This record gives sequence, structure tokens and C-alpha cells, in this order.
Amino acid sequence: MKKEEIVRMFQAINRNVCCPSCGAKYSFDNIKIVNSEDSFCFVSLRCNGHPPILASVAIRQDNLSDPVTKTAITSDDVIKFYVKLQKIKSIKELISRRESRR
Repeated sequence: MKKEEIVRMFQAINRNVCCPSCGAKYSFDNIKIVNSEDSFCFVSLRCNGHPPILASVAIRQDNLSDPVTKTAITSDDVIKFYVKLQKIKSIKELISRRESRR
């Protein structure tokens, strides 16, 4: 993973993700990469006085030649999905929403 990709990931997390307990944005000092493999990262997000969050982030790589992998999930997609999941109150609601879209 390139330095520019890591910087973009940290900026996206800082811009789009807030602590679920207090709503504070995560500063760059409170975002830590736990592990990474290829274009996937696991990051720990810490907010003072609240339990840490472990998030998985997929980084889009523009230099791939395979057209299937060019539609890879971006870190912004993961964050948008996370926000949508927060609005769902139960697994039953999630299943009923999915069935209604078919």
C-alpha cells in the first residue's frame, strides 16, 4: 500500500466517521492501522473514554489491469455502508428491506 493511499484513507475516516458514543470525529492520532494485506486494512479508531472501534477498509488501487477488480470497494463505500447499517434497528428490518428491493 502506498503512502498516498494511507493518507487518503486517514482523511476519509477523519472526514466521514464519528464516535458512536459521543459523535466526535477521530483525529489522525487516534486512527491506527492494526493490520493490512494487499488493499485491505484493519484500523483501530479510539475516542477518549469510549471503547475503541475496529474497522475494515478496502483501498481502491487504480493501477490494476483486471476490469473486475477495478470496481473494488472503496473506503468511502465501506463508510457509507457502515452509516446505513447504523440506521437499522434489527436483523429482521435488514432482511425485510432487502426483500422489498427485489
